[in-house]
Amino acid sequence: MGIADQIRNTIQAKLVLKFCPPQSITEQTVSCVICNDKYVITRHVNFFLPDEGYVCFECGEKFAPEMAHTLNQINNSSTKNVDSTLEKNRDFFSTQEWNQIYETLDSLRHVSMDLIKGLSRGIVEAPAGHIGLLHFAKDLVRPVRKEGEPEKEYLLRVKTYRIRKIFEKLKIETVDRIDALYEFFIRLGMPASNDKER
Repeated sequence: MGIADQIRNTIQAKLVLKFCPPQSITEQTVSCVICNDKYVITRHVNFFLPDEGYVCFECGEKFAPEMAHTLNQINNSSTKNVDSTLEKNRDFFSTQEWNQIYETLDSLRHVSMDLIKGLSRGIVEAPAGHIGLLHFAKDLVRPVRKEGEPEKEYLLRVKTYRIRKIFEKLKIETVDRIDALYEFFIRLGMPASNDKER
């Protein structure tokens, strides 16, 4: 087996599909980790190499054509006939059932927020106890030390910075996904909340 085949097999084995929350779709510009071309994320589900980054559709199709076919089906089915099905779905649940869905999502969101606050602090302050989550801290770079900044203040600032950055990463994986579900359910007919915390 040649080196090109080894690279191809390695990429095929590692390539996954990653869900992108709706709020990041129109904002995020990324570079493909294979061809380095820049592109704006326009799909809810995208090719991704863990610990590497996003992979454009063309490269993903080249290395994993079956996954590319599945990805097309996922993204097409999420946009096809949306308007025609919304009216049918509005009456699918009773008001009481919509309230139960909303309360469940709201509860999950608050619990997730409390969890990620504790986890982001724990990963920094007690890494041995959070060994399975240390990959969230792997790529964090220390902030530059300010001129004349005392060691104690600098270490506190580094710790605070790391906690905030890990919090942001965990939020993308938890609360942002729940917020995406809120948006989908609201489009299906769930009454929107006036909760100012959201």
